[in-house]
Amino acid sequence: MKNFSNNKITITLIIAVIIIVGAFFFFNKDSQQSSEQIIQKGSEVGSLAHDFSLNNISGKEINLSDYRGEMIFLNFWATWCPPCDAEMQAIQKLHEENENVKVIAVNSKENKDDVLDYLMVNKYSFTTLLDQKGKITSKYLIRGIPTTLIIDKNGVVIKRHSGTLSYEQMLDMVKGK
Repeated sequence: MKNFSNNKITITLIIAVIIIVGAFFFFNKDSQQSSEQIIQKGSEVGSLAHDFSLNNISGKEINLSDYRGEMIFLNFWATWCPPCDAEMQAIQKLHEENENVKVIAVNSKENKDDVLDYLMVNKYSFTTLLDQKGKITSKYLIRGIPTTLIIDKNGVVIKRHSGTLSYEQMLDMVKGK
């Protein structure tokens, strides 16, 4: 009789341990979400940058998420915009002299031929994406151009600036100053 009672206690303890361990893993899985699930998506500082797909100047589809793991200098601009034109040489210099930063220029609402002519005449070679309908520009809440966002290696917006930037200001932004 004593042996039966000991077996009953042992089995009850084993079942209790299994239930406790199972409950721990069940309830703990929700708290082990990745930072992408925890951080809200958006275009403001501290948010996970909205992913998007646009064609580059050559017609190849590019996804922002293709550059995850790299720091991104994301600039919204247009060829007709004098402040945008004023910072383009500095953007080219940033592209050429800082291999740890991926420069992506999103042209807003212009046709491919005008953008291509502008880039060729000025010899700009950074990645240029075409947002011909302005959907990404709107999604990123761009109210004026140029507007620049710095996106860290985890895809989080760490800086946002509206208006023209000098090369020194660009460097400060990508270096976290």
